[in-house]
Amino acid sequence: MRTALKLSLAVAAVAVLVLVVVFGRPAVDSKAAAQSVDAPAAADSVALMARQPGPAANGPQQAQQFNEAAFISDLRNKFAPHIHIQHAQIRSIEQLLSYLKAQYPDDWEIRVQDFLAELFPDLAADLYARYQSLSQYSQWLEQNRADLQRMAVADRQAVLWEARYAAFGADADQIWAAEVRNHQLQQALSELPADLPPVAKAERFLESVNAVYGEQAADFVASRQTELTNRLLATPAVQADLRSLAVPERRQVLRDLRQAMGMDEEALSRWGELDQHRDQLWEAGQSYQRERAQLLASVSADDLPHQLDALRQSYFADAAAQIRIEEESGFFRFAGERRYGRE
Repeated sequence: MRTALKLSLAVAAVAVLVLVVVFGRPAVDSKAAAQSVDAPAAADSVALMARQPGPAANGPQQAQQFNEAAFISDLRNKFAPHIHIQHAQIRSIEQLLSYLKAQYPDDWEIRVQDFLAELFPDLAADLYARYQSLSQYSQWLEQNRADLQRMAVADRQAVLWEARYAAFGADADQIWAAEVRNHQLQQALSELPADLPPVAKAERFLESVNAVYGEQAADFVASRQTELTNRLLATPAVQADLRSLAVPERRQVLRDLRQAMGMDEEALSRWGELDQHRDQLWEAGQSYQRERAQLLASVSADDLPHQLDALRQSYFADAAAQIRIEEESGFFRFAGERRYGRE
């Protein structure tokens, strides 16, 4: 019995890896430029700074000049196609600031204007004004971060938008457009009627995606299919639906729901296999939890660690050490309520 369970655990791990390899992680929505500017700047510039000088570089000064020229060229090529978009302007400035702070920690601020002029000469004045607005907003965020964290979500959003409009004017709507759309989708998920069948919930959610993204909806769904499906599956209403079903019916509903979200037959087949392996994994986990509870109630404190190690090894084999680390930190992966379709 336990040998079969060990095998199912190993197969489940392989199945997860296959899904990642075949379908990959959700693609970035380049049209929406979805990353919020409240987040730290991306690591692109850090990677660029790490470049090694080519054969023409002789000595530290020439090496730095080589790296700087490469950074400017790459940053320009990356953002030139959409530098007219306000969000792209903010992202390019953030990545420039990340580079300057790392390269010139003592006087990076006095270099911003010259670098912007070298990057995009025709837009240098506008970009420098945008940089000043970003600095104003970032300073305000830093000064008010503790107060913002204590606020209710709705209140925090209201205060953030007030500060954004103060710093960027009407352009704030464009700069944070991706955040607005994401909030609209989350709102749509939270408002799904509980009495709708799971597949009807998926169809209603896709209607909301179409309303929010308009002409970009098809591309957005295609590039974020797994992410959108997981967001739908994570809602309490859908989890309640899945929890109420027997195993065969639940697997069929998961298949129908993913099909409604646009997955093709190959994807449906692979996710179906993963669902089956996850069921076996959780069956093993529940058995382990029961035996663990019996050991806690019957084994002496001196002998308990050894007995628990043996029990974990019998159920989880190579994963036993990780399970032990999790439990020692207070996390018991099979003790909580299972998130169907997600684990």
